[in-house]
This record gives sequence, C-alpha cells and structure tokens, in this order.
Amino acid sequence: MRSYIYSGALLVVLMLHTAWAQAPAVIGYQGVLTDGSGTAVADGTHTLSFGLYEMASGGIAVWTESQTVATVNGVFHANLGSASPLGIDFDRALWLGIGVDGGAELSPRLALTGSPYSLIARSVADGAVTGGKIADGAVSAADLADDAVTTSRVADGAITSAKIADGSIRAVDVAGGEMVTGVNGLQDGVTLAAGANVTITPSGNTLTIASAGGSGGGGLADGSVTSAKIADGGVGTVDLASAAVSAAKLADGSVTGAKIADGTIASDDLGDGAVTSVQIADGSITAADVAAGEVVKSVNGLQDAVTLVAGSNVMITPSGNSLSISANMGGGAGTGDIADNAIT
Repeated sequence: MRSYIYSGALLVVLMLHTAWAQAPAVIGYQGVLTDGSGTAVADGTHTLSFGLYEMASGGIAVWTESQTVATVNGVFHANLGSASPLGIDFDRALWLGIGVDGGAELSPRLALTGSPYSLIARSVADGAVTGGKIADGAVSAADLADDAVTTSRVADGAITSAKIADGSIRAVDVAGGEMVTGVNGLQDGVTLAAGANVTITPSGNTLTIASAGGSGGGGLADGSVTSAKIADGGVGTVDLASAAVSAAKLADGSVTGAKIADGTIASDDLGDGAVTSVQIADGSITAADVAAGEVVKSVNGLQDAVTLVAGSNVMITPSGNSLSISANMGGGAGTGDIADNAIT
C-alpha cells in the first residue's frame, strides 16, 4: 500500500456575494503530494476526501466532501465547498483532514487560520460593521436603501455643489433670510426695467430706484385718469389738494360729529333755526348765552325757579302769563286780622 505525505496551505476565501445561494463560499486549498521518500507523485489525477473537525484529532467531521484533482509535479489545487456547500458556522476552531485515493486520513490535520473564518461575515450582527470597517468609496448608490440617508447621517459641509442635481433645490428648501426666493411673486432671473421717469442704478449688491423728474404721471395726459382708473379707497388725505373738497363734493349726511373738530363750528356755520331744544344739552345754557330782552334772567338777584309769596295785606293773582299783585283796601287791620279778646 502506497503512503503519501502532503503539505499545503489554505488560500483565499472567495468574497461572499450578497445573494449567498447564487455564489457559495469556497475555501481555496493548494498542496503537494509526495510518496514516503518525499518524491512528488507522478502527474495524474487523484481522489481526495476532505473533512472539517472541531478537534485536532479524533472526533466526527462536521463537514465532508470528495473531489478528483489533477497533480503536476505533485502540486494540486482544490476549492473546498465546490462539491458540498460549506453549510457550517466558522465561529469556532476547526481543523482540515485529508485522505488520498480512499486511504486513511493523513496526519496531522491542518488548523484553519484567519482567512476561512472570514466566512462568518455572512451572519454579522446588526450594527457590527462600523465606518472604520468600510473601505473608502466602497458604498455605492445601489447599496443604499431608499430614505436610508437622513440629515443626521450627513456630516456638515459634506454636500458640495457637485453632489446636488441641477434644478433639484426648491424655494421651500431654502432657509429664511438666506436669499431672495421671489420678487412680487416672480422667480428665476427677474429683470427690473425702468419705466417712464424712473432710473435704476446698480452699485455692488445695491439697486437704487429713483424718480427721474417730471410730473410723476408717467406721461399721462391731463384729465386721462378717470374715476374708473382709481382703485376704490385709493385716494388718501395726502392725495387731496388744500380746499379741494367743496360742499358740492360732500354727500348729504356724510359729515358726522366725529368728522368735525372740537370748537370749529361758528355762528355763521349754523342755519337760522337749525339748533332746536333737542340739540341743546340739559343745563348747558347760561345767562350770558341769552340775549337782552328775551327772558327774565333774575328776580331781585334770584335765579332758577323763583316763587312769589303774598305777605300781609298783599294779593298775588295769576292770569295767563300775568301776575297781579295788589294790597288790601284801606291798608288797616280788618276784623279778620284781630284775634278774639285782643282789644281791652
């Protein structure tokens, strides 16, 4: 029975594809087969059996497969997992055992090193991949889920003009106080054109709009502005020339008390008989307001309601608007004036 000696090395673990089932992970292995004297076996094919164990010797394989490989000067290459998928977890220590052409497993087993253990990446825990683990430029647009990049994920100053698609920024995206987003409802390139009697002078970032003289009417002919051209309520006090509003311009009843300044109505402003009792506030007429010969202003210096009382030998007799004041006959005492038993 021939004996074999092998030496070899695990090569590169093929990168895992996003879809595991479409691109199974394999471990590249290359070795050299020699006979018992150390001479490379003749060129040809050999059947190699591979097994992965959780211990350096003994135990039961957790994965096995067989492959037919070609040797050249004893050198062979095999992709472990190409015949039987590597459906195991590489989160533990594992050893590779090899048998040749149905013979016993060769010794010693080969301990797996770092590269095969990278297969554990297919079950990386959420959040385990940090920014430091990602190569610069490795993340493409296709790798990002919709709405995955939020404001908090973008570093200050990271978005340059080249990153912004033309025409993608709208007025609502602009913070207040940053730029002019509209002029009288217009957007884009707005041109201010100077009309009649107006000049527009730029100076740096300042535009000075000034009147160029003239009547300010912009070339309006006399009398061309009719009532229909004036907006309702458009004429203010400052637009009226002095004495421009005559009595004929005032509608009947349009001047109320609130429109009249205190103390401005003179006697000449009142029509004859215009002020009636209703217009006079109670108690507001003084003696000085009454013309001479019109009313009794006082009686012996008394005002308000004066009562005349008839004294001894006096009679007061009213008749219409007349009061008759008279004395008794003889001017002496009558019997009615002498008390009983008064004369002794």
